[in-house]
Amino acid sequence: DCPSLLGISGLCCPIGTICFNNGLDQRVACIDAYGTTSAAFPSATQGFIPPATFVANNDADISFNPSASWNKTDSPNCTPSNETLGVRITNSINASLSFSYIGPSIMINTITSPQGGVFAVIVDGFNTTDVIDTFSGPNQTLPVCYPLQYPPFLKPPPTLATQNNHTIQLLYIGPSPNAPSSTTESTGQFGWFEIPTFQINNSAQRNTAAMTKASAPLLMAPFLLVLTLPFI
Repeated sequence: DCPSLLGISGLCCPIGTICFNNGLDQRVACIDAYGTTSAAFPSATQGFIPPATFVANNDADISFNPSASWNKTDSPNCTPSNETLGVRITNSINASLSFSYIGPSIMINTITSPQGGVFAVIVDGFNTTDVIDTFSGPNQTLPVCYPLQYPPFLKPPPTLATQNNHTIQLLYIGPSPNAPSSTTESTGQFGWFEIPTFQINNSAQRNTAAMTKASAPLLMAPFLLVLTLPFI
């Protein structure tokens, strides 16, 4: 997390990089040993919940494959008021949905149930080994509307620190290991995406990691960093 170093809350950098602020504004960057920079992203450990752009499951930028494997079902009461089209559901192994966006972070909202199965999380074609287990039962209680923000990843995709445009894929891989052995049916239910946008210290100036949908332009203010390292 960056706060302990910079006194700026709500941002973090990947392992192997350092947080940097030039002291002239509130933009935070992550820098690796080669001097490569990328935007900092929201931290899940600070209790910091940024505002977000809502992406409904009927958005033209979301692709369901194969389309015949996905159906619609009624929305639970916990879904946002602007999600009126129901949720998408599948019981087909290897059915997937994908979405392209710009920015370092994305929120995935799935729906849990006693029949909930598991989605694998793939980013830019890379298997992060993260899974979203949507089973919720007596011994594994989850909220019905189940939001998860990425990053962090178990295995970060190589493109995470080198580009701002990403494609996330949820691949349905079957029943939950937490479901009782007597469970005869499993399904995966997808609600919606959210693309976080955030400000630092209530300033009107956004971090360089300000996020938009992939169809919108992204402007980033360039800056120059010069590091002088002693030889040992």
